[in-house]
Amino acid sequence: MLENTVPKIKKFPTKGARRQDQAHVIWVILTSYVLFNKGKTITYGELAELMGYESPQMGKNLAQALGIVSTYCLYNDLPPLSCIVVKRNGDIGWEGMIPEKSSLENEQKRVWNTDWHLYRTPTTATFRKVNENLTFNDVI
Repeated sequence: MLENTVPKIKKFPTKGARRQDQAHVIWVILTSYVLFNKGKTITYGELAELMGYESPQMGKNLAQALGIVSTYCLYNDLPPLSCIVVKRNGDIGWEGMIPEKSSLENEQKRVWNTDWHLYRTPTTATFRKVNENLTFNDVI
């Protein structure tokens, strides 16, 4: 019987999630989002709701996890996924993830034009290593 050999699926914790767990879910959401929403941004609050958080206000707590995702992207010569996540007023949360010789608009276009579904989803262990070992300055 499969029930003894196939592990049970786990749900993402909406309380007490570690940054690398958040980064993993953010990757899945944002890479899926751009596939069907070319040219559109997403707010921190909308991202928090898609992650299962009860309050869109939780979006303001996602900055570090978004930074982990974008550092990993830049390390792998991909555009920083976080550049499509904006505040309610449409402003980007932190332009520090934009490489010096580029612009927000250019990086957003690159995000929307990347075939994200062709890349494997990084594991939480990968994002933990990024968080522990890489800084943005290592990749620009």
